[in-house]
Amino acid sequence: MNMIYGKNAKNSNYNSEKYLHINNCGYFENITKMNISRKDGRVDHQMIYIKSGSMRFFTEKGELTLSDGEVFLYRPHIPQYYRIEQTTTFFWVHFSGTEVERILSFFKEDHYYVGELYELEKFCKSLYIDYNTVNRYNDLIYEGRLISVFGELSQRIGGINISSNGGFSKIQKALIFMNENYRVGHSNEELAKICNMSKYYFIMVFKENVGVTPQRYHTSLIVTKSKQLLENTDYNVSQIAELMGFEDTMYFSRLFKKSVGMSPTDYRKSEC
Repeated sequence: MNMIYGKNAKNSNYNSEKYLHINNCGYFENITKMNISRKDGRVDHQMIYIKSGSMRFFTEKGELTLSDGEVFLYRPHIPQYYRIEQTTTFFWVHFSGTEVERILSFFKEDHYYVGELYELEKFCKSLYIDYNTVNRYNDLIYEGRLISVFGELSQRIGGINISSNGGFSKIQKALIFMNENYRVGHSNEELAKICNMSKYYFIMVFKENVGVTPQRYHTSLIVTKSKQLLENTDYNVSQIAELMGFEDTMYFSRLFKKSVGMSPTDYRKSEC
């Protein structure tokens, strides 16, 4: 079990008068047992992202178990009770500031399914490195990066309508499966079977809650992952196509261009 703190955990429970301030962040890898009890909560916000495993949260609405790809938000002065009883990896960040509520206005519920949140993982891990390296950490840079993470969350939550409604719960297993197996295309019949639904009813419910068909959603996953590889690795386009499950690099490039408006090569140049 590894416990990594991005910033010193001492005296991090305060409310900053800046527009946004990172009080503390970190991540726990393969932790098997944890029991947090803060009856008065904290004065700042805490966001928890579960990468793998599960966590039990005890709220005013009752007990809630969240797992891979879900995010929970504690607001100030809300009692915090959560527990881990199996091997779990999760990331967290404490933050405060005068503009936090406005920035998080899209976060209507206390939890959402968002899929693989690579952006928050990268944020926590890079902050840890920079904070513990002389003259590397810069408040302004990381405040901007945290806003970018919130922007990604806003797009997913707003665009996919992933609140805890009945329709979304019906297709949640398929969404988790698609996010974990995005390199392989799956038919609507296969995805519907995962949710114990007929193909046509599954497609209807999926589109009502996600806004696009299952196949269009799968394409968006491929494009999002490809963008990350183009931005953060030296893999060439053929290697990225192969990693995304494509044998035909030209077909991959055409699909990418149709979705993004530019070729993978031009996209990489624009992000440099």
